[in-house]
Amino acid sequence: RTLDYAVPDGGEQSRGLILAERMRFSRCRVLRRVRADRDSNGRTDLTAWRQETASWGRVVLKDPGGAETGYLLPGSASGASVNGYFDGYGSSLGRFEAGRWLLIRPDGSLVVRYWGQEGDVPVAADYNGDGRDDLAVWRPADSMWWILLENAGQQAEVKVLPWGEPGDIPVPEDYDGDGAADIAVFRPKTGTWYVVLSHGAVITASLNLPGLLPVPGDYFGEGRAAPAAWQGSGGLWYIGGGGSHRISVEQWGLAQDAPLRGDFNGDGRAELGVWRASNGRVYLRTLDSLLPEAWAVQFGLAND
Repeated sequence: RTLDYAVPDGGEQSRGLILAERMRFSRCRVLRRVRADRDSNGRTDLTAWRQETASWGRVVLKDPGGAETGYLLPGSASGASVNGYFDGYGSSLGRFEAGRWLLIRPDGSLVVRYWGQEGDVPVAADYNGDGRDDLAVWRPADSMWWILLENAGQQAEVKVLPWGEPGDIPVPEDYDGDGAADIAVFRPKTGTWYVVLSHGAVITASLNLPGLLPVPGDYFGEGRAAPAAWQGSGGLWYIGGGGSHRISVEQWGLAQDAPLRGDFNGDGRAELGVWRASNGRVYLRTLDSLLPEAWAVQFGLAND
């Protein structure tokens, strides 16, 4: 007999989900998982960290079309915000600091995990393609990746790999659409991506422009992340992919803005987005070539 499976357009395979026998893929409902989608409505939520005392802060989040909520957590300004689908309970968000992961599940319960050490950069992603994000850190001191692979019902596996050099920015994403995150770094001094695909092949992509910030994402709905970067001085976005080897250049944002990435309207593609601290507003725009849609959302305070 023939069994058909749903394959989300985000590259995440729904393993073992039998939809129907002898059903054509064109008639299957496509499932997709959106990162930082706290309320599971198919849209990326806006999130920020608000330091309230020296040792406590608040994770603030807002659906682009809803109200703002927050969760109080211990943490300092030196920590990093994290989010992901870690344990099958939906999208968790929280804070990483000195190897401690404080994760808030959608039901409000708090989970504390430990992986990493002081100075590490959190790089949680689904590295084995099982539909759950794995705890992982990148260690800038020696450019080592420490990944804790956890399959449900199986013994955890530790994966350690050297990749990158001091000054790089880790940017793990699924760049080939096979359902597993790829280890990757972006080198700001040359504007170059160095990617190790999950099957072992190595690819590079370069803009030959210094001073860029990486903002990879699925901007064209291809089911894989495209290398992309933002140049703050001119508010320029350089985006690869889109069925060609050309780089799309778009203008969106001002020099003092902070770039955002995600699918904020649920259309299956990443949008151009910036946050402006001076007025606490997020400015979003679709990448449609003919009739791009733009909108603004009030969110955040100047010191977030």
